[in-house]
Amino acid sequence: MKEWFISHWQELAAYIGVGSGSAFGMKKIIDRQQDRNISNNKRLILNIESSMQKKIEGIEATIVDLNKKIMTLEHLINQNTNFDKAFNADFKEYKNSVEKQFDELKRMNQKLFNEVIDLIKNK
Repeated sequence: MKEWFISHWQELAAYIGVGSGSAFGMKKIIDRQQDRNISNNKRLILNIESSMQKKIEGIEATIVDLNKKIMTLEHLINQNTNFDKAFNADFKEYKNSVEKQFDELKRMNQKLFNEVIDLIKNK
């Protein structure tokens, strides 16, 4: 308590109006406090600005990273789509080939069947 009183006795005297020039002393004390407040506020603002800048940079880095991922996904989708188109075309060609072979086998089978029937009839 004694230390505090010793360090703040001028402020106390100015507050209660004791001593000569107490109004001037009070103004000086108030100015000093306002200067400290302004200095503290400036420091606080700079800290906030620095913190916000770091957060903004982090968000921007995240956006860049997400854009890269989106571009990669779009590339993979296009690649997959092209693969699907090629696969579908190949499958369609294969299916048509199998259908043609099946039709040919049906014709050959029918021809053989007819020949067997003719042989049986002619005997």
